Amino acid sequence: MGRLATITRRTLLVGSAAIAGGVAFGYWQYRRPYANPLLPSLRDGEVALTPYLRIDKDGITIITPRAEMGQGVHTTLAAMVAEELDVELTDIAIEHGPASKAYYNAALLEEGVPYSATDHSGSAERMRRFMGIPAKFLGMQVTGGSSTTPDGIDKMRLAGAAAREVFIAAAAERWGLPAADLTTARGFVRSPAGERLAYTELAAAAVAIEPPLSPPLRPESEWRLLGRSLPRVDMVSKCTGTAEFGIDVAQPDMLFATVRMNPYLGGPINGFDASKAMTLRGVRDVIPLDN
Repeated sequence: MGRLATITRRTLLVGSAAIAGGVAFGYWQYRRPYANPLLPSLRDGEVALTPYLRIDKDGITIITPRAEMGQGVHTTLAAMVAEELDVELTDIAIEHGPASKAYYNAALLEEGVPYSATDHSGSAERMRRFMGIPAKFLGMQVTGGSSTTPDGIDKMRLAGAAAREVFIAAAAERWGLPAADLTTARGFVRSPAGERLAYTELAAAAVAIEPPLSPPLRPESEWRLLGRSLPRVDMVSKCTGTAEFGIDVAQPDMLFATVRMNPYLGGPINGFDASKAMTLRGVRDVIPLDN
C-alpha cells in the first residue's frame, strides 16, 4: 500500500508539473507577438517599428489590415494609429497590410459570445477575454461581422502610442534630455526650448529602440480625430479613377475564373456537362467545387 501511495503521489506531482508547464508554455505562446510581416519587404531607408507603421525619410505609411469594402475602415483604422502617433491624416499614406497572422481578428470570436454587444458585465467581459486566446492562435485575418473597429481600437492605438514613445526616446537620446520633458505634435518631437525633430529624421535611430508593450494611451478627452466625422482617405483616388482594385491587377500567365452556383442556398452540385464549355476558345478547365 505504501508503494502504491508513493507511485500515486509521484504520478500526481509529475502530472501537475506537466500541466503547469503546459499552461505556462501556452500562456507564453499567447503573449508572444507574431513576427512583423513588413520586415522582409523593407527597402533601403525604410523602418517598420510595428506591423502597423512603416516610415522612411519621405513620410509615414499606416498599414490597415482589414479589407476596405466601402464602409470606411481604412480611414477609421488609420485614425486610430494617427491619434496616438500624433500625426494628421493628411500627413500620412495608407496601405493595406499583407497576409499575416500578425493581423489576426480577435473580435470575430470575442463578439461571437452569447452576450449582447452592449453587455459589459463581468461574465461577458471574461468570456470575451477568454475567446481572444483561441482567436490569436487561429490567426485569422478576416474582415466581416462588424468586427473591424472593436478589434482595432486597442491594437491600432497601442501601435501608434508605442511608435510615439520610441520617437520620443530617440529624440531624448539625441538631445540628451529626459524623455518626460519632450512632447509631440503633427509628426514632430518638440523640446522645451522649441527645437523639433521630425519622426522621419528619427526613424533610423528609432529602429534600435524596443517599442513598449503597454504605452500610455491618450484619454478620450484629448482625442482630436477619433469620435469625429473624418474625410474618407480613399475618396479622391476612387473618384478620380486612380484607385487600384483587384480587377486592375494583371500577372504573367494569369487566368480568370467565374463561379456557377446552385441558386438554392446550400444546394449541392447534382451534376454538370462541361463538354461544350471545354470547346470554347481560351477555356483551360472546368473544376467542380465541393462547397
